[in-house]
Amino acid sequence: MTDAEKLAERLLQWEERWEHGEDVPASELCQDCPDLADQLQSQIDILKKMAWMKEGAEPSDDGDSEPADPLVGKTLAGRYRLDAFLAEGGFGRVYRGFDLELQRAVAVKITTAGKARRRADDLLEEARKVAKLRHPGIVSVHDVGKADDLHFIVSDLIDGTSLAGIIQGKRPTPEEAAHLVAEVADALAFAHDNGFIHRDIKPANILLDQQGKPLIADFGIATGSSDHLDAGVASSGTLAYMAPEQLAGEIQLIDHRVDVYALGVVLYELLTGRLPYHARTPITLREQILFCQPQPARNRSIPPQLEQVCHRCLAKHPADRFATAGKLAVALRSAIRQA
Repeated sequence: MTDAEKLAERLLQWEERWEHGEDVPASELCQDCPDLADQLQSQIDILKKMAWMKEGAEPSDDGDSEPADPLVGKTLAGRYRLDAFLAEGGFGRVYRGFDLELQRAVAVKITTAGKARRRADDLLEEARKVAKLRHPGIVSVHDVGKADDLHFIVSDLIDGTSLAGIIQGKRPTPEEAAHLVAEVADALAFAHDNGFIHRDIKPANILLDQQGKPLIADFGIATGSSDHLDAGVASSGTLAYMAPEQLAGEIQLIDHRVDVYALGVVLYELLTGRLPYHARTPITLREQILFCQPQPARNRSIPPQLEQVCHRCLAKHPADRFATAGKLAVALRSAIRQA
């Protein structure tokens, strides 16, 4: 891998964790290539000032302290007290909250109305549907609403980490990785059977509770369900995890198998510590996803059966992938037994 490819990969990893409130120093991301740390930090600083990865974000200044968040301490709808800011992403800001009525901690996602009113209304309508989706591997949505100019979604608060943090730290063994992804595939199979497609599966959206159990977050909220598929929704997602048919805008091919593809990218990362495609620019990365084959995931510690499962998920055409997430889960567990 060239230095440029290493930089591009680590910049994607930084952005992934930045979306969930982690400002990871370049030195930590470049532990295996410390000579690139200064270049990476320079690119990170540029992204922060441009703030292109955040909807409605303001460029940060060079001060040492952050201004106080005016929402912390506020109570929404007379019920949900916002205790602390947790993270920021495409939807808006996420807070640790407290449900005064049920006396329990919750996560509260907030977006302001303003120019985003129409999109926010769509997201709230989608959240109402997702609230009916109950599975132990999916973060539950409990309530949605509006308070003044704020739209909010209340869900379970998961005290733990995400797969994004695991990939950057001590990665699991291939067997452990297969087990984690199989559990996620089980949850996806349930959601798909109930008419939902996530379309933004990635490590930051797979949370691990204190027992190490994976749960899918932001299910259907970021990009809508299959009932509202149009060209804009079809092309939504995080570039490195988007299936070729999403990038090409081939709406007639987009179904639950885009989640199978994305989960294959997650499995590849867990197995190798890197993304299947490496590029200097988003345009080049898009071309690689559309037209190139990923580098083999093979090394001495990865069982051949598991590598085959991973690469089948990454097939260019959806017909060549696993037909369902359930079949992927079965294949993963079979690969573990055969290892």
